[in-house]
Amino acid sequence: MATGTGKTLTAAAVIKLFLKSQNASRALFLVDRLELEEQARKNLIAYLSNDFTTMVYKEDRDDWRRAEIVVTTVQSLLFDNKYQRLFSPTDFDLVISDEAHRSIGGNARAVFEYFVGYKLGLTATPKDYLKRFKGSSPNARDLREAERRLLLDTYRTFGCENSQPTFRYSLLDGVKEGYLINPTVVDARTEITTELLSERGYIVSFTDDDGEDKEEAFKQSEFEKKFFSDATNQLFCKTFLEHALRDPVSGEIGKSIAFAVSQNHAVKLTQILNQIADIMYPGKYHSDFAVQVTSQIAGTQQFTINFSDKNNNLLGSGNFVPSYKTSRARVCVTVGMMTTGYDCTDILNLGLFRPIFSPTDFIQIKGRGTRKHNFLE
Repeated sequence: MATGTGKTLTAAAVIKLFLKSQNASRALFLVDRLELEEQARKNLIAYLSNDFTTMVYKEDRDDWRRAEIVVTTVQSLLFDNKYQRLFSPTDFDLVISDEAHRSIGGNARAVFEYFVGYKLGLTATPKDYLKRFKGSSPNARDLREAERRLLLDTYRTFGCENSQPTFRYSLLDGVKEGYLINPTVVDARTEITTELLSERGYIVSFTDDDGEDKEEAFKQSEFEKKFFSDATNQLFCKTFLEHALRDPVSGEIGKSIAFAVSQNHAVKLTQILNQIADIMYPGKYHSDFAVQVTSQIAGTQQFTINFSDKNNNLLGSGNFVPSYKTSRARVCVTVGMMTTGYDCTDILNLGLFRPIFSPTDFIQIKGRGTRKHNFLE
């Protein structure tokens, strides 16, 4: 199901069906990030609190058996193979994997397969690892690669033949039926960045010390190192803010997420965005306009929670319209933290300040901005 079309609501309905019909006595809801754990807990309580008890495992370790629905991160169960000591394979009759394309990869798969109950996978981007795989020779390398792809293929894991999911509801379905909005694309690529990301790379012609004409190719791995000069960053930020949709209530730059190449790049972008904002809105933000949200920043998980439309108080409340509740911080500059599953309906702008080579990542990032929000509050 496309981002924003109600995967958690659908999961809640399935949980209720299984528990009420006694096909399950307890459900496990697996997520792969802390902020998604809290998000899932709140939603499941909102949907099901009249009928069932929902708890987060780490908060009620000694009392989890009194809950019909247990929410936890895969990582907390994986640590020291904790899941094998804490639970028996039959403790959960229904196991739901949120963002299933991630939670069956690597070690996380062991947790998912440990429990013997029914399995439901939720994702906007199932990974089809077998689609274009041509390895049919009997050599060991091809066989190993085939096995690796089988283990990662979302469709095969959930018993969906021919890459057809049990149920599909796409972005286009959501747009057509009025639940989602299609993004508007502003193309701000430069000639250099476009060539740099091509197979050939960006070709520079020069004459060496011996008077010889030479060519040197720069590839995508050197994207930030060689070409992210201050001038390029300034141009990106300026273009972004010039085209950014405005908040319809306050008229300031709408809430935004900017995706950087690396943590160092995020630092640079945050500084530049704050400098430009100070010129656009003198005395309004005092360097609170953009904030870095990456793993090297302390308390960064809380930043994402505070930025969401449920709280809207990152670095305080907005200071344009006193009665209007919106975050003072307008842009979260991140690398990978806010790509998958982050739920914030009043995001108006996404800045892709880095190349995105994975179709899955691109669809997930785009999904951060396709939800509807009416701004009536």
